[in-house]
Amino acid sequence: MGRASIEYINKDYESIRQELLAKVPQLTDRWTDFNHSDLGVVLLELFCGVGDMLAYYLDAQAAEAFLPTARQRQNVINLCKLIGYQLDTPVSSTTTIRFSLAAPLNFDLPIPTGTQCRALLEDGKADFETVDDAFIPRGETFVDAHARQGVRKSEELEASGQPWQRFHLSGVSIAQSTIRVRIDDETWTEVRHFQESDGGSLHFMADTDALDITSILFG
Repeated sequence: MGRASIEYINKDYESIRQELLAKVPQLTDRWTDFNHSDLGVVLLELFCGVGDMLAYYLDAQAAEAFLPTARQRQNVINLCKLIGYQLDTPVSSTTTIRFSLAAPLNFDLPIPTGTQCRALLEDGKADFETVDDAFIPRGETFVDAHARQGVRKSEELEASGQPWQRFHLSGVSIAQSTIRVRIDDETWTEVRHFQESDGGSLHFMADTDALDITSILFG
């Protein structure tokens, strides 16, 4: 019995089925019943269904290797890393909040950075916190302060001192450029890459995956 090849461009069920049925006379003259109830046709159509699914998964896997056709967010993130590009994460909305008093005071009233406020909306609520120090001057009744949406959270992490340590943060949907790292009373700076960092640089990177889980990475 000879062997018959299949056109590689035939990837859907119907194309594979038609080609396999057309190949049968080239392989044998004993198979003459091509009704749907024939056992050989049943098995042939089963193989066509499996071939259709395999072709789909192969095409989908190949498509995930290129940016214009990739559909999985994690694959897009990984492909962008290969060319040194980092996808932006969510950015908090900003606004100006007015703090007011019913009557003026005879001293300055401070409003420190991180003062939490809440806006009541028709469909829920929105939490904000101030990003700069402000104060209501003595004799005045109000002051405007810049604020950013979100709630501040703190975490304590224990490091071993080894290079390339990665720590997963517990929060999700962490706003872009809002992570602050302090180690031994020293403030570390977030960078996009370590190309210009050396062994003494106080730098870290923030990496967010497709599930919006953020990790911080030290060089």
